[in-house]
Amino acid sequence: MSIFHFELDPYDANHINGFEMGHISIEYDGKTISSKNGNASDICMLFLSISDLLCGLAALSKNNSYEFIGVDSSFRVLFTKKKNVIAIVSKKIEIEIESEKLMNDLFSSVKCFWLKQKPKIPPNDISIDDIENSLSNLSESLNIT
Repeated sequence: MSIFHFELDPYDANHINGFEMGHISIEYDGKTISSKNGNASDICMLFLSISDLLCGLAALSKNNSYEFIGVDSSFRVLFTKKKNVIAIVSKKIEIEIESEKLMNDLFSSVKCFWLKQKPKIPPNDISIDDIENSLSNLSESLNIT
């Protein structure tokens, strides 16, 4: 089962763009951190937020922590690297996951979500380059071919 889940707010399924609003959820070991569990201001610009999340977590190999804040949102999650584990904290909920497991799940979850949504986005939309570059950078850091 996936750790990361991405969900677009209800929309016209045939006409979306890179500024669509949506939710990010992280579920593991019976605990859930989600923009859906907060208030209405926790919804975020999903595609731009995913790109930021990919870049921020890829940088954890150089930094010990990363605070994700959803684009145009008040949804915040702190990721802290502790040896081979990443602690994820948001509002009094803490989840700890093996670094490799978390990063591989992030990559595969985003890739799966993106492959479903990309065909619905206009070909010149800024989100396409953002997410594809972020996926490529994460793939390189994880040595995924």
